[in-house]
Amino acid sequence: MLPQNNIPVQMFPVVDTTGNTRPLAFRYEDENHAIQTVKAIRTLTAHECNFVGQRCIKCVCKAMVTDEREREILFELKYLIESHRWIFVKMLN
Repeated sequence: MLPQNNIPVQMFPVVDTTGNTRPLAFRYEDENHAIQTVKAIRTLTAHECNFVGQRCIKCVCKAMVTDEREREILFELKYLIESHRWIFVKMLN
């Protein structure tokens, strides 16, 4: 089961030697209040932008998930720089 749009997630990021932060895996609570994990995230694009007046990093990512079947998903995450929060924005496929 995949998360709803615009929900906060618990992120496991990786930070490279130049300080760039990228998602590695994240967890979220589904509508049945079970904790779900999305692992092995591959970041396709990442750039800084403004989101409702806040600086953020918008990431388009890809990952394999297994719900009814194993499949690859494409989705968007945002990192709110000032508040240090990650948000699952939406599915792209």
